[in-house]
Amino acid sequence: MTLKFKLYIQFFLALIPVFVLLAYQGFNEFKRTNEISGEFGIYEPASVARSEYNVFLNGVEDAVDSGQITKAAIGSLSRMQESLKQLTVSSEKWQGMNADVNDLIESVSHDPSLRGLMDNRVSIVKIGKRIKEMVNTEHDHFEEVLNNAHDDAKNETILIAIVAFVTLLIIAGMIRSIVLGITIPLHSAIEIANQLARGEVTPTLDNSRDDKNEFGQLLQAISSTRKQLLGQSHKDPLTGLPNRIAIDEILTEEINRNRSKGEQSAILYLDLDKFKDINDKLGHSSGDRLLKLVAMQISGILREEDVLARLGGDEFLLLLPNSSADKASLVAKRIVDVLSTPFVLSGNEIIVSTSVGIYVFPEGNDDCISLLQKADAAMYEAKRQGGNRFVFYRKELGEHIHLRLQLQKDFLRALQKQEFVLHYQPLVDLSTGKIIGAEALVRWMDPQKGLRFPDEFIPFAEESGVILPLGEWVLKTACKQAQIWASQGNNIYMAVNLSTRQFKDPELFTKISNALAETGLPPNKLELEITESASMHDPEGSIHVMDKLKSIGIRIAIDDFGTGYSSLTYLKRIPADVIKIDRSFVKGLKNDPDDLAIVLAILALGNALDKHCLAEGIETIEHFEVLNKLGCHFGQGYWMSKPVTASEFTTLLATDTHYLHPSPSQVLASKSLDCVSKIIQEVKSIET
Repeated sequence: MTLKFKLYIQFFLALIPVFVLLAYQGFNEFKRTNEISGEFGIYEPASVARSEYNVFLNGVEDAVDSGQITKAAIGSLSRMQESLKQLTVSSEKWQGMNADVNDLIESVSHDPSLRGLMDNRVSIVKIGKRIKEMVNTEHDHFEEVLNNAHDDAKNETILIAIVAFVTLLIIAGMIRSIVLGITIPLHSAIEIANQLARGEVTPTLDNSRDDKNEFGQLLQAISSTRKQLLGQSHKDPLTGLPNRIAIDEILTEEINRNRSKGEQSAILYLDLDKFKDINDKLGHSSGDRLLKLVAMQISGILREEDVLARLGGDEFLLLLPNSSADKASLVAKRIVDVLSTPFVLSGNEIIVSTSVGIYVFPEGNDDCISLLQKADAAMYEAKRQGGNRFVFYRKELGEHIHLRLQLQKDFLRALQKQEFVLHYQPLVDLSTGKIIGAEALVRWMDPQKGLRFPDEFIPFAEESGVILPLGEWVLKTACKQAQIWASQGNNIYMAVNLSTRQFKDPELFTKISNALAETGLPPNKLELEITESASMHDPEGSIHVMDKLKSIGIRIAIDDFGTGYSSLTYLKRIPADVIKIDRSFVKGLKNDPDDLAIVLAILALGNALDKHCLAEGIETIEHFEVLNKLGCHFGQGYWMSKPVTASEFTTLLATDTHYLHPSPSQVLASKSLDCVSKIIQEVKSIET
């Protein structure tokens, strides 16, 4: 067998892995196509059913004005039922929906009036929840299948490209060898190529022989391709900056360099303030453009040796090699100042601020992970202080990290094991002393630490987003308790606080409607308390949400009034029933003329806008009397009652508790009557 014939055989053998991989990809592509088609066959009719049900719900809303639902709206139910029939063929999990929908169609067709809709409200809510659950489940599953298919296809394509490229280079070397009459065994070439791909060897050139020099150039090309592929995996695709993988490697090298040379460096952990609001308002494409502009602005003020990386989302990390704390603070200040210049996005001027955490290293046994944790803790401290500033890491912030992680663990356990309870504080009519309502306040019955108050966990819940499931539980539980008290003959309303994140929740109206429907509580017996700052964050959007809530009879209260940044232009348009005077003004009411002037101004404003005023934090009898004389309508505070359990509040209602403080003349008259009564009893005892 000749030398060239052997090389030809090796040439065809080298192509076999490529053909095998192509066949494997083709088989997987066929399998993925079948999976996607099957999932789409379930998701599409589910999505159509939800759209038709939304049309029906719009008809229900129109029926409030017209008095009855239209035939077109009832027709949407029939179309929804057709979609569900397709669905039940594909998925047994949702069988049984058709019967409920059919009953609803017959009922509203027989009685399309508003009363008929009210009779079927439980069924309407039940079907709506099932459809929403169905669509969300199928959408998530469909999206997961698509993402998995996309990732698998991408990985297979990259693998085939790499194998094909290496194979072609090997074949090119073989062809060159054939021309020059030089042989390199196939197994040796493949082994060297694999070592290069793993980064285990570095190609070397030998200029003494042309054949080895040619093969060295071949290996150099393979090494160059490997470096390009690694470079792409270490870059953030949006900004082109180093990503988390790259900065981890860079920080590890910097730590080792500093220890060997006895030098110090600094890292700055940057997080854009309120970036989520920009994304929500202008869209993710504008948010992406803003991140690119921010990266360009920061890069423009750095030294050549400084490294700026994007960790993900709106978080960046800046490494300042061979830098002291003073240098780091100067750079941080420049970054804060540079980002305060407005950016123009989609014709809008956007002002961006950032919170910066700084850590100078190395200290002790610092590694890459501890560096990021400490800088991250300092950044969160900057956010806690209001943002738009930088903070250096301190040892006590490390303890804060530990406490925060423990709180997160405990909170998730509490949600799962239902460790939260509600306490209720009386809302009192100051003119009569009678209880007119209750404010629901959440408490955490921690089995290890005992009763925990909201200021310990609500900020974390708000920041992390878990406030949404907690808030929904509070709403339903409070409505259920209010309905129990109403069934006992008590004419009071229930006040529930809404957090900022809850108020922005697009499903807020649906959640509230469901809570009212499930508990049977009339809407006019529910009051939602919204903080002044939350309502003014997006005034137009807030007014739209509150108008929608008011349209079904729900009461609105503006909480912590006077502590935010209200615009009187918007305040007069807000459909609030009650203005709650913050406790900070009530506290100094007796001794501070400024607090007294502010309370008088709020009361005058409330009267002018035809809104009731409720004072928070009534801690003493003097607070009660002064507010009563000033004409404040309602109040709450520890002088009347601290927040109590549902059973204790029931006792207050059963005993018809009144908190009106008697006047001095009334007290004197009461004492006189007591004295007369005692004298009469003594006289009777003597006669006996």
